[in-house]
Amino acid sequence: DTAGGDLNLAMRSIIKSLGILVGFSWESAFEVGVEVISELTTEVGAWCPVIVRVGMAVIIGLGITPAWTRYILRRVVELRAAHAAHQGEAGERELTDPCDAQAAEALLEHGGEADDSGEG
Repeated sequence: DTAGGDLNLAMRSIIKSLGILVGFSWESAFEVGVEVISELTTEVGAWCPVIVRVGMAVIIGLGITPAWTRYILRRVVELRAAHAAHQGEAGERELTDPCDAQAAEALLEHGGEADDSGEG
Protein backbone atom coordinates (compact mmCIF):
# COMPACT_ATOMS: atom_id res chain seq x y z
CA ASP A 1 0.00 0.00 0.00
CA THR A 2 2.09 2.88 -1.33
CA ALA A 3 -0.38 5.68 -0.53
CA GLY A 4 -0.56 4.63 3.12
CA GLY A 5 3.22 4.39 3.34
CA ASP A 6 3.65 7.83 1.79
CA LEU A 7 1.08 9.32 4.15
CA ASN A 8 2.79 7.68 7.12
CA LEU A 9 6.16 9.04 6.01
CA ALA A 10 4.71 12.54 5.53
CA MET A 11 3.10 12.48 8.97
CA ARG A 12 6.33 11.33 10.61
CA SER A 13 8.23 14.12 8.85
CA ILE A 14 5.74 16.73 10.06
CA ILE A 15 5.86 15.39 13.63
CA LYS A 16 9.67 15.42 13.64
CA SER A 17 9.67 18.98 12.26
CA LEU A 18 7.29 20.12 14.98
CA GLY A 19 9.48 18.41 17.58
CA ILE A 20 12.50 20.34 16.37
CA LEU A 21 10.53 23.60 16.50
CA VAL A 22 9.40 22.88 20.06
CA GLY A 23 13.02 22.14 21.02
CA PHE A 24 14.22 25.43 19.56
CA SER A 25 11.45 27.34 21.32
CA TRP A 26 12.41 25.77 24.67
CA GLU A 27 16.05 26.63 24.04
CA SER A 28 15.11 30.22 23.24
CA ALA A 29 12.92 30.48 26.34
CA PHE A 30 15.70 29.20 28.59
CA GLU A 31 18.23 31.54 26.97
CA VAL A 32 16.04 34.62 27.46
CA GLY A 33 15.17 33.61 31.02
CA VAL A 34 18.80 33.11 32.00
CA GLU A 35 19.77 36.40 30.35
CA VAL A 36 17.07 38.40 32.12
CA ILE A 37 17.83 36.89 35.52
CA SER A 38 21.57 37.38 35.13
CA GLU A 39 21.16 41.01 34.02
CA LEU A 40 19.23 41.73 37.23
CA THR A 41 22.51 41.19 39.12
CA THR A 42 24.59 43.83 37.28
CA GLU A 43 24.43 46.27 40.19
CA VAL A 44 26.11 43.71 42.45
CA GLY A 45 29.24 43.63 40.31
CA ALA A 46 30.54 43.31 36.79
CA TRP A 47 31.26 39.58 37.12
CA CYS A 48 28.01 38.69 38.85
CA PRO A 49 25.94 38.19 35.65
CA VAL A 50 28.61 35.85 34.28
CA ILE A 51 28.69 33.82 37.49
CA VAL A 52 24.88 33.67 37.58
CA ARG A 53 24.73 32.50 33.94
CA VAL A 54 27.29 29.76 34.52
CA GLY A 55 25.58 28.69 37.73
CA MET A 56 22.16 28.56 36.11
CA ALA A 57 23.54 26.62 33.14
CA VAL A 58 24.99 24.02 35.49
CA ILE A 59 21.81 23.80 37.57
CA ILE A 60 19.56 23.56 34.50
CA GLY A 61 21.87 20.96 32.93
CA LEU A 62 21.95 18.88 36.10
CA GLY A 63 18.18 19.09 36.38
CA ILE A 64 17.19 18.50 32.76
CA THR A 65 19.68 15.81 31.69
CA PRO A 66 18.68 13.12 34.23
CA ALA A 67 14.98 13.73 33.59
CA TRP A 68 15.54 13.53 29.83
CA THR A 69 17.50 10.29 30.23
CA ARG A 70 15.02 8.72 32.61
CA TYR A 71 11.77 9.60 30.85
CA ILE A 72 12.17 10.88 27.29
CA LEU A 73 15.13 8.82 26.08
CA ARG A 74 13.76 5.64 27.67
CA ARG A 75 10.40 6.16 25.96
CA VAL A 76 12.03 6.83 22.58
CA VAL A 77 14.07 3.63 22.84
CA GLU A 78 10.96 1.63 23.80
CA LEU A 79 8.93 3.10 20.94
CA ARG A 80 11.70 2.45 18.42
CA ALA A 81 11.98 -1.16 19.57
CA ALA A 82 8.20 -1.59 19.28
CA HIS A 83 8.23 0.06 15.85
CA ALA A 84 11.09 -2.18 14.68
CA ALA A 85 9.21 -5.24 15.91
CA HIS A 86 6.08 -4.07 14.10
CA GLN A 87 8.05 -3.40 10.91
CA GLY A 88 9.60 -6.85 11.19
CA GLU A 89 6.17 -8.47 11.53
CA ALA A 90 4.82 -6.56 8.55
CA GLY A 91 7.85 -7.45 6.45
CA GLU A 92 8.57 -3.78 5.77
CA ARG A 93 11.85 -1.97 6.06
CA GLU A 94 12.43 1.63 7.08
CA LEU A 95 15.65 3.59 6.72
CA THR A 96 16.95 4.63 10.14
CA ASP A 97 20.25 5.68 11.62
CA PRO A 98 21.85 2.42 12.82
CA CYS A 99 23.98 4.22 15.42
CA ASP A 100 21.02 6.00 16.97
CA ALA A 101 19.37 3.12 18.82
CA GLN A 102 22.70 1.60 19.86
CA ALA A 103 23.94 4.90 21.28
CA ALA A 104 20.67 5.42 23.14
CA GLU A 105 20.80 1.93 24.63
CA ALA A 106 24.41 2.47 25.74
CA LEU A 107 23.46 5.79 27.32
CA LEU A 108 20.60 4.17 29.17
CA GLU A 109 22.84 1.38 30.44
CA HIS A 110 25.64 3.64 31.63
CA GLY A 111 23.97 6.97 32.28
CA GLY A 112 21.16 7.90 34.65
CA GLU A 113 19.36 5.54 36.95
CA ALA A 114 17.13 3.01 35.25
CA ASP A 115 13.67 2.22 36.56
CA ASP A 116 13.06 -1.38 35.51
CA SER A 117 9.72 -1.70 37.27
CA GLY A 118 7.87 -1.38 33.96
CA GLU A 119 5.90 1.65 35.11
CA GLY A 120 5.86 4.54 32.65
